[in-house]
Formats: sequence, structure tokens, C-alpha cells
Amino acid sequence: MKGGFTPTMRSARALASAAIFNVPFVRHLWTWLGLDPISKQRMVDMLRAGRTVVMIPGGVAECMAMERGVETLYLRKRFGFIKVAIQTGAHLVPAFTFGQSEAYGYWRLGPPFVPKRVANWLSETFAFAPMVFWGKFCSPIPYATPLHTVVGKAIPVKQNDNPTNAEVAAKLEEFIDAMTTLFETHKAANGCSGARLRVV
Repeated sequence: MKGGFTPTMRSARALASAAIFNVPFVRHLWTWLGLDPISKQRMVDMLRAGRTVVMIPGGVAECMAMERGVETLYLRKRFGFIKVAIQTGAHLVPAFTFGQSEAYGYWRLGPPFVPKRVANWLSETFAFAPMVFWGKFCSPIPYATPLHTVVGKAIPVKQNDNPTNAEVAAKLEEFIDAMTTLFETHKAANGCSGARLRVV
């Protein structure tokens, strides 16, 4: 990670879909790695305690929207984490990891085997992407590919217990702009000069 760690980041906790904690053994692995099931209340409690929340807002929907050869961010409908940030006055920090799309191969349920709407319904119903992934030797071990995480400047957020929809939408757009700028600014230096970002 470029830019180092701050004291707040050392006390950070990552939040992930609660569905992955329903799998025996895997839930223990995720917890050991520093992940907790995501929920609004969990986010609020952590942020009000001055801790850092690490999350991927796109979640399962982002997995379903991925395209090979394109870096996809599912953000335009993700108002929830922005609203929580405003309600708690927590700054928003954009970050992107280059090389992650090369770490694994994957196959996702969808056309021509089943209609896309069916695959999306399954992912929404079970909060889990209907897909399989593999790495080196068809194992969970990722392919040997460099990963470079870049962290942008914190976006200031003014605390407001009851933000309007317009205020939330404006702050989300500011976050999307920051993510896009971060990607375009650093992609060449991280071996991805030809990469294209798609925000949906």
C-alpha cells in the first residue's frame, strides 16, 4: 500500500457480506483475517467509536457486473454507506487495488446457460454471487500477479443526522469522481496504462 498506515488504520476493521459467514470454517477464516458481517448498526457503532471501516461498496452486485478486460465499480446506487458517513461525520477515503482482476480466473452463472435476470435474482435473494473462481493450479491460491493499492485524499464530510437525498447523492458523486481520478492518475505507474474503468 502506498502512503503507509495511520494510527486510525491500524484499528480498522473490514466489513463484508453476512452471507460468507454462514459457511463453516470460512467464517472463522474471515474473522481471523479481520472481517466482520456488515450491517448499518455495526458501521455506525465503529465510526462513532472513532474506528476505521474498510469496505467494498459494490459487493455482490459488483461481482455480477464484472466484465473481462474492464475494471468495474458498482457505485451509482450505493447511497447507504454515504448516508452513514454523513450521519457520523466520517470522512470518505477512496482506494483502488491495481492487479486484482488478474489474481483469479472466474466463471459466473449467466447467459447462455440461464438468463441474466435469473442469475441476478439468485445473487440478490441469497446475497451471494453464483460464481466459481480459481487461481494457480485451479486452487484458491491466487496467480502470481503484482497488487498495488493506491489511497486517495480523504473527502471531508460534514456531520448531519438527517441528510436529504440530494445531499447524499451529491456526496456520492463526489466520491465517484475521486475514485475515477485516483484510477486515471495512477494506472500507468502501476502497469495498467491501457485499463478502462466502468462505473455503474
